[in-house]
Amino acid sequence: MRSGYLAASLFSVYIQAHSKSLSRKTSEVQKSYTLPMKTGLVMALVGLLSLGCGGAQTRGSPTKSTSGSDAEKDCIAAAAAHSEPKPNAPKRIKVSHILLRHAELAHPDGATRTRGQACLRALQALNKLKDGAEWAEVVKEYSDAPGPNGGSLGSVTQDDLDPSFAAVAFSLEVNEISYVVESYRGFHVIIRND
Repeated sequence: MRSGYLAASLFSVYIQAHSKSLSRKTSEVQKSYTLPMKTGLVMALVGLLSLGCGGAQTRGSPTKSTSGSDAEKDCIAAAAAHSEPKPNAPKRIKVSHILLRHAELAHPDGATRTRGQACLRALQALNKLKDGAEWAEVVKEYSDAPGPNGGSLGSVTQDDLDPSFAAVAFSLEVNEISYVVESYRGFHVIIRND
């Protein structure tokens, strides 16, 4: 019973400490980095479980004692957390993404990294963006599908996209960047452009 109370207390502290959006101005665009609430809940629970209820984990970054495979599992769990599109979301939005493929996909297109490695690489790309790197630079450095337009998918509807990708993309505000998202194509970091 006491450990349940401790877990609930630590969970509450985690949510309070991590519920605010992180913001950083880069060039002329204000980019907001938010972790969807459900993903935050998953990361809080993963953090509590992996630390034996001894403290809260910073979202999206494993503790120093976490092994590579645990960090990969944590990343994959957070990337699999589901979002819901906003009920008032427009029918079409413009989005761009950073895509990290892995060898375990049905169509890996030559990718050799593991699923966990792909997730952690997507997380590295997100962290670079949080640190103020320009979107175009991070796309060139990290994405397996940079394309000529910085990972732009153009104007899309929810039906044009993988359901997990669409749910996250249509839950974002303009210029908001998602947490790592997994789809049948690999792992993504998404920005809503319009």
